[in-house]
Amino acid sequence: MTHLRKLATAGLASLSLAAGGTAAAQTGNAPAQQLMISPAQGQTADQQSRDTYDCETGASSRSGWHPSQGAQTTPTKPMVGGRVAGAARGAARGAVREATSDKSDRELENPSEAGARAGAAAGATRQRQARRENRQEQAGLNQKQQNYYQQFRSCLQSRGYTVQ
Repeated sequence: MTHLRKLATAGLASLSLAAGGTAAAQTGNAPAQQLMISPAQGQTADQQSRDTYDCETGASSRSGWHPSQGAQTTPTKPMVGGRVAGAARGAARGAVREATSDKSDRELENPSEAGARAGAAAGATRQRQARRENRQEQAGLNQKQQNYYQQFRSCLQSRGYTVQ
């Protein structure tokens, strides 16, 4: 979050408190993580702004994530066509083997077909592995986000704010 956005958020919170309401803080680019922060012990708008900033900074350093990083990873484009590409590579290798060996020396009758089958299996394995890694990366990010918001809320609550 840029300095200007933080100042703007603090200014909106101050206006809201001056009007006798509660401050609404949407932290960064988080999707639907809108928090209502109300001072429960008579804190001033300036104090709330400082506390919000301190808690945001602390939660970010402890969780390893900040709302300004966005809500999702930029997933690598899912690998598609892995089987077909693997089959093509395997068939090409099989064709080379077929062309460079005598028919009587071969263990397989049709090396191109066997290579295509093996290549398709290898391509499918690579494709599944890439998808698994992508899901794990997304799950790790989700965990960091949850940890951030938990840390942020508990910090503000410990300073005497009601967070909803």
